[in-house]
Amino acid sequence: DENKSIFFVKADNVTISGFNITEAGESFFSSSDTYYPVCGIYLENSSNCIITGNTLFENGGEGISLYNASYNTVSENLLFNDSIFLGEGSVKNTLTENTIEKGWISLGAWSSSNLITENKISNGTGEFTGVSFGCCGAGDVVSCNTIFNCSTGIDAYDRSIHIRNNTITNCFHGIELTSSIGTGIYNNTISNCSIGINLGAVCP
Repeated sequence: DENKSIFFVKADNVTISGFNITEAGESFFSSSDTYYPVCGIYLENSSNCIITGNTLFENGGEGISLYNASYNTVSENLLFNDSIFLGEGSVKNTLTENTIEKGWISLGAWSSSNLITENKISNGTGEFTGVSFGCCGAGDVVSCNTIFNCSTGIDAYDRSIHIRNNTITNCFHGIELTSSIGTGIYNNTISNCSIGINLGAVCP
């Protein structure tokens, strides 16, 4: 059903591994007046799940989405024209060693203490950002990622995060912070970007 996610999980301790997942759709579906995004893999209120070794292609823009989900691992997946999204209330998840082309990693409001490490993100043309953060979270770590040819490498709004040891190349802005409190930027390599680090209304 192109109006529903291919995997829709509301359970703990689930492993999804080794699938080719394509063309889930580009809309939302509703159930009892609750609206869900259409994704390749969708987790809600789930913990200790593992999503690994899958290939996702053109699933409406959100290949893998987690909402109010915690302590999950998303690793070694290949995404093309798809993205990874951590929705509101998602905490202490690990996103690692994923390869994303023409997509991004995005964290929504109130998602906190997530680890984003050793991912490769490339060719996010247009307004695509390699890794982006919405407001109001804290304690996330972005480390050892490789981001190439995106609009902005790492973009954070109103959030305290740690950005370290990333390699960002051929982006318009390497790192962009807006109204961020307590964010640290350490040992990143930024090259061939119009602006390496852009601080907009950053508070001490």
